[in-house]
Amino acid sequence: MEKSQPAPYLPPETLVEIFRIVGEYNIKSLYPCLLVNKLWCESAALMLWKKPFEVTSLRASAQLVSIYFLFFSQETKDTLLNMDRIDVSHPTLKHPKMDYLAYLRYVDFNMVYRAVRMWVSHQTLNEPFHSGLKKIQSKQSSRIVEELGKLFTNGSSLYKISLNTRSLEYIPEDEEPDYRSWPCYSARNSMSELREFVCGGQFAKDNILQKLAELCNEIEIVSIYDSCGTSPQTLINFIKAQKRLKQITLTNWQTESFSTLTSISTQVRTFKHIEFIQCNFPTMENGARFFCGLAKCSNLQVLKFEHCDNLNTTLMRPLAKAEFPSLRTLSIDNVFTKDAPSMELKSIIENCKETLKEIVLRINLTFYTDMLETIAKFCPGLHKLNITIERDSEMQQLITLFRSCKELIELIIHRRHILFDLWFLPCKSLVKLGGVIPPSLRRLELIGIQFDHQSWNEFLNICPGSINYFVFDHPSTHYVKHVENYATRHNKIIKAKGILEHSSGQFFIELR
Repeated sequence: MEKSQPAPYLPPETLVEIFRIVGEYNIKSLYPCLLVNKLWCESAALMLWKKPFEVTSLRASAQLVSIYFLFFSQETKDTLLNMDRIDVSHPTLKHPKMDYLAYLRYVDFNMVYRAVRMWVSHQTLNEPFHSGLKKIQSKQSSRIVEELGKLFTNGSSLYKISLNTRSLEYIPEDEEPDYRSWPCYSARNSMSELREFVCGGQFAKDNILQKLAELCNEIEIVSIYDSCGTSPQTLINFIKAQKRLKQITLTNWQTESFSTLTSISTQVRTFKHIEFIQCNFPTMENGARFFCGLAKCSNLQVLKFEHCDNLNTTLMRPLAKAEFPSLRTLSIDNVFTKDAPSMELKSIIENCKETLKEIVLRINLTFYTDMLETIAKFCPGLHKLNITIERDSEMQQLITLFRSCKELIELIIHRRHILFDLWFLPCKSLVKLGGVIPPSLRRLELIGIQFDHQSWNEFLNICPGSINYFVFDHPSTHYVKHVENYATRHNKIIKAKGILEHSSGQFFIELR
C-alpha cells in the first residue's frame, strides 16, 4: 500500500492566515519568510506591507517612502521636479514586481510625514546650511506627503487612516504639513472599505468629516481629538452617514449642541463602546436631555467619562433610567465634580444586572455615598476594579467589598493626591486587605499610598499566592526583598528584567 505523500506546499490562504496570526505577535519575524520561495514571499509581503510604516524604524521608513515613489506617475515626478525642485526618481531602482501599494491597509499621517521629512533631510545633507533651509525642507516634505496622500487614498483599499497631528503642533504654522488634503476627493474606491478613522489636532475638521461622510459609510471605530471650532452639525452628519459605527471616542470636544449626542441614537443597534475625554458638556436646562440618545444604546459594552466638565446629576439622569444589559466596563474619572451624580451612577450599576466586569472610579468617594456597597451588592462577578480612596474609612469599605467580589483579577487603588498631605495606610488596614483579597487576583497596584515595610511583609504573608504583578510607590529595596520572598514561598521567580523603577519612584515587579 502506497504511503500518502505530504503536500509540497501549504495552500496560499492557509499560509496567509498563519502569517496573519504570527504577525499579530511579532511582525518582524516574517522577514525571513520572504526568502523561502515565491509563495512564502508573496504571503509574507501581504502582511508586512499592510502597515509598513508601523513595522519599520524611522531611519528605515525614510528608505521605505522611496519605494512608493516608484508608483508615482511620470507627470507627478515631473511636477515635483520642475515646480518644487524635488527629484524623486531612482534610476538604480526598478519598478517592483509586486504591487506593494495594493497591499496597503493602514496609513498613519504622522508616520508618513516623519518618514518623508527624514528622506528630504538625507537628500539635502550636502547642501550648505542657510537660514531658509529648514523652511524649504518643510515645504518639500508637505508636497511629497500631499502626493503620497493622493497615491494612498486612490491606489489602496484602506481599512484605517489616522490624521492625528497633535504631536506635530510644535511646528510653526507656516511650516506645518498639509494634512487637510487627506483623503483626496477622488478616493471613493479606496475609502469605501474604511473601518477605522482617527483625527486629531488644533484645526477645524469640517472638510475632512464632510468628505468622509460622502466617501464611506461602513466605518466602525472613530476617534476625534480637539473640536477646535468644528461644527457640531458636521459631526452629526458624519455619525448619521455611518451604518455600523461601533466605537466612538471624543476628546476635548467643546459643544453646547443637544443634537450632537442625540445623533448617537441613529446608531443604537451598533454602538458598543463610547468614550468622552476632557469634554465640556452643557450647563443649560436642556442638559437633562443631552444623553437621551446615548441612553437608547442598549447594546453598549463600554462607557467611559474622563476629566469632563459639568458631569452632573441633571446630565446623567437619562443614563440612570436606561438599561445596558451588555455593559461590561464603566469608567468615571472625574475627581473634581460639583453636583456629583451619586444616585445616577449607582442606578447605572444596579441596572446592569451583574454584567459589569470592570469598574474604574477615579472620583471623590466622599460625594458618592454607599458607592462601594452598591458595587459589592450588584457586581459579585467583577474582574477589574480601579478606585481612588482618600481615608482609612474608605479602605474599610473596600475590604468589605472583597467579601462579595470573589472573582477579582486586577485591583488598582489610588490615593487622591493632596498637596503636602502624605497619608500612611494604617498597618491593620493593609493586613486586613491581604486577608480578604480573593485567590483569583493576578495584578495589584497601590499608587500614592504610604506604608512601612514591616506592614508590607505582613500583607504579603497573608495574601494569596496568585498575584503575578505588583506596583507600589516605595523605592526602598526592603519592599522589593519582601516581594522576592513572596515569590519564593509560592514557587515563583521574578521575571528577567521584571523589576522596573519609574522616575516617579514607583516599582513595577512582574513574577512568573
